[in-house]
Amino acid sequence: MRFAALYPIYTLNREITHKGRLIIISRIEVVNFPVFVWRRLLSFAKARAFDYNSRVVKRDVNNVIHRQNKRRNFARSNDPLNEIVRSPALRRKRFCSALRRDSRQPTEEKTMKKKELVSRRTVLKGAAAATAASTFTIVNAKSVRGTAANSMVEIGFIGCGGQGTRDATNLEATGKAKIVAVADYFQDQLDKAKAKFKVDDARAHVGIDAYKEVIGSKVDAVLLVTPPGFRPEHFKAAATAKKHIYAEKPLAVDVPGCHTVMEAGDKCKANNQTVIIGLQRHYSKAYRGAKKLIDEGALGTIVMAHSAWDQGDLWRREKRSEMKSELDWQIRNWYYFTWLCGDHIVEQNIHNMDVISWMLNARPIKAYGSGGRLWRKDIGHIYDHFNLVYEYPNQVLLNNTCVQINGVRGDVSETIRGDKATFTSTLAGKDGLSRARIEGIRGRRDTENPLIYKYDDNDDKPYEQEALAFVNSVLGQGEGEDKYRNDTKFGVESTFMAILGREAAYRRECITWDELWNSNKKLAFKPEPKAG
Repeated sequence: MRFAALYPIYTLNREITHKGRLIIISRIEVVNFPVFVWRRLLSFAKARAFDYNSRVVKRDVNNVIHRQNKRRNFARSNDPLNEIVRSPALRRKRFCSALRRDSRQPTEEKTMKKKELVSRRTVLKGAAAATAASTFTIVNAKSVRGTAANSMVEIGFIGCGGQGTRDATNLEATGKAKIVAVADYFQDQLDKAKAKFKVDDARAHVGIDAYKEVIGSKVDAVLLVTPPGFRPEHFKAAATAKKHIYAEKPLAVDVPGCHTVMEAGDKCKANNQTVIIGLQRHYSKAYRGAKKLIDEGALGTIVMAHSAWDQGDLWRREKRSEMKSELDWQIRNWYYFTWLCGDHIVEQNIHNMDVISWMLNARPIKAYGSGGRLWRKDIGHIYDHFNLVYEYPNQVLLNNTCVQINGVRGDVSETIRGDKATFTSTLAGKDGLSRARIEGIRGRRDTENPLIYKYDDNDDKPYEQEALAFVNSVLGQGEGEDKYRNDTKFGVESTFMAILGREAAYRRECITWDELWNSNKKLAFKPEPKAG
């Protein structure tokens, strides 16, 4: 009697281990074996191939294949399980013959009691189970990078403002993550987040130390989106608690803060913790495509660059008289206070300067420039305009502008000019889409620049792609450069680059990277100066 069944054992083609845990990847083939063969195969599967708590023992199958190779004078490959058999019929014939020959040797099956023998019905059930099991990548049911395999990533959300709500929404939209705990300085913002993400009252915390409750709770990861002045302290606490970290930019507002985050990020790397920073252009298809071409020399010798974030004024919230204290008022209007925001060159313009350093594979040597409070004098400490020059190795100069004055023409872009082509890019607007292009040099008789590269499709959504990259990295499901992400290094360097420009403008001096990096000036709360 013969019947068709699914056989995942002999076709097991490779095994992968990650941190001592076994992952088996198999393919399924339909074969036709007698019942006595299936009894042996399922016994082997039960005893060997599907023992999740130990490595696969190849000895039995290897012995069979070795005898086949020796008898037919086949050359053995490095992995006998990957031997190529020309047809299913020939494979079946060889394997059955080998099993019959092997039956002459003492085996575990011959000593089994009669009641332990596999019936035809059991064979069919076993084949169906094998089919279901091999549909997926089989992993040890413990943890992948600290998070239960095939489970939702549980995230604690700290800093429940507008940007944080968008990030949290994108994370949940992946279908692989859930906001399970929230914390904020203000009760009203906490209540909105608690309602939106359906968080239990017991896991919603308010106050300046509320972040400790979330980080100390049972969460896999934390989303850090408080005003940047608090970021180093929160980042360090999350790294110490061995949580995966999704942190918005910038990572600090001063030099000591940069050092704190860099050291904590090194600990995360050592502990295999994912760290992703809210510099979304790194996750853009358009930018990544251009980056690849620039690395291959598409621009030729790079001569100069320009970056900008120029726009009108921003929001205002409650007046000082409407708040309980000066501290509450400043935190509510955090954007306008340097100790909380770092100034808009650090909080906002970081995006554009980060792209330049990323594309050049370098960081600036020094910076000089100027800025001031030309127009916005009604609130806070920060400037409303900057104009800076950064000098990179090989005498490449970056001119950077950032303006927040009503009526100024808007410009959110990055440009790099070489002697063969020019790169231009932008990511702005409510659509959240990024666009990039590389144009060659126009000839004397040409009417337009030759187009080398262009990406402006509507499928490039960096904010959503970054959220998915984070969740996949936590679960160990990332691919390529996103497999295990740790963005700490370029996140800190881009933050520090913006701080370098701010300090050069504040002091009206040329400041080198090393000079500022070795300083220790820390920003702290101070009352708002009088308007004027």
